[in-house]
Amino acid sequence: MHDAQVEAALERLVPRASGEAGRDAQGWKDVQRRARRLRFRRRSLLAATALCTALFSTLAAAGQIGSFASHSKAPHLLARATLYTQEGGRVGSLEIELERATIAFGRRVRVMRWRLPSDRGFRARWFLELDRLPGASLRSGSLVVGGAPQPLCAPCGGRASGELELSPAEATALVNDEAVFAGTRAHGAVVSGAVRLDRSHLQRGVMCAKSAKACTRIYTGRP
Repeated sequence: MHDAQVEAALERLVPRASGEAGRDAQGWKDVQRRARRLRFRRRSLLAATALCTALFSTLAAAGQIGSFASHSKAPHLLARATLYTQEGGRVGSLEIELERATIAFGRRVRVMRWRLPSDRGFRARWFLELDRLPGASLRSGSLVVGGAPQPLCAPCGGRASGELELSPAEATALVNDEAVFAGTRAHGAVVSGAVRLDRSHLQRGVMCAKSAKACTRIYTGRP
């Protein structure tokens, strides 16, 4: 609705008394000025929001911004990898936090759920740091578990992080040191590293059946 239409509608609803026309006219002009300033501020805010969104998308596409996963505050199993080039030079590291999981040692490390529904996989958070890699970026990075790659990022910035879900078989392979990180640089060179369970991060516990006659020594991660 235009200003003239609004003014006419107000005039019909509340007719002005004689002698108030000049004062009301000044008041209406003040309302119009405030409305124009408000519209200008809204347009400026929308333009700034659109600019920030476009800038964020551009940086993310260039690998300068990864997803923003935070480190878990709950107890979690920790697996680490030191990353190397094909020539043997150290270029960075990878950490994986496996949540709501406990393990028991035997011929193979057995991973068990901790307060996790049986129809769900294991949630993990990953943190990639390329502190010694020239250019500090990869074209892509994957976690290879049981021969099957789990894509982590493409491209990968110097500090990238995210979340992934592992099946019971993949989680078992991870805690048995059967996972590898594989990354590819822009010119095709490979960056890789074996992922190992950090046993210094474990704390010991005991899990007993309801009868309390059969107990198993288990290990959980630290917060």
